Amino acid sequence: MALLYDLDGVQYIIENSKFVNGPLGESNMSIWMKLLAGFFVICLLGFVYCIYRLSLYSPKPKPAEKQAEVNPQTWAQQKQLVGGEIERFLDKISLPCFLLEPRVYNQQLELLRFPNIKRFGDWRYESNEEFILSSLQSPLNAFLQSLKQKGCSLQGLEEDFLQEFVHQVAMRNYKDQLDRFGDFLRDEQDFQSACLSFLDILAINEDHLSKTYLLGSLANYYKEPMIFKTTTGSNEDFNRSVGILDFLQKYFLIKGITDTYMPIKALSDKLEETYRHYQSQHQLET
Repeated sequence: MALLYDLDGVQYIIENSKFVNGPLGESNMSIWMKLLAGFFVICLLGFVYCIYRLSLYSPKPKPAEKQAEVNPQTWAQQKQLVGGEIERFLDKISLPCFLLEPRVYNQQLELLRFPNIKRFGDWRYESNEEFILSSLQSPLNAFLQSLKQKGCSLQGLEEDFLQEFVHQVAMRNYKDQLDRFGDFLRDEQDFQSACLSFLDILAINEDHLSKTYLLGSLANYYKEPMIFKTTTGSNEDFNRSVGILDFLQKYFLIKGITDTYMPIKALSDKLEETYRHYQSQHQLET
């Protein structure tokens, strides 16, 4: 069917084609509308995703910093009282000379600063330092609690407290060891001869010098941590060994044998080396 129009003598014929108004034309229109809508949705989702990705790289506002609590009492205000309490506390316990070893000292300082951090309960996963310090924590915590009840506040002053504590331990240990071994260096000596003189004194006081705790426990502590923790008496032997070595540090310095404090590990190695020489001289059994 065709419609005829005559406009100014020009005849136009418009056919009612099935592509314009027929059923197939309507179907094509619906498909195009759906495709257009789908394209719009995809663009919208892509835009949202881009915004999300950009937000990941945008600078985050810093959380408000918690204001640190300020201890109203300084160390100078509490030192005399705390020092006196430390003296009385040390009278009641075995002298913890192991605190004179730097690594053990640092571990104890961490325990004082962060007392609520959960520790491993299984000794296999403990460090040597934690293993050594375990016997001290219960009486020390009770002591710190008593200081708090007396009005002392050590928050933020843990290092000052531990330095004073260890200083008193070192002073007591030096006096004890000097009373034990005596002033055994009489004349000017070099380092090796001074060590040999000490081993002579130690041989008089100890049975089976080749098996003494002075060398065995320190060797295990520095080289064989698992052996150290499974050795009977390791804590006690280590405590006595560190006490002797800290005494020698100070004694050799006072006598002019050394110019500075020799680290405990270095002094232990030198003493072990001298001991091997001592064995060859005295033909001791290894």
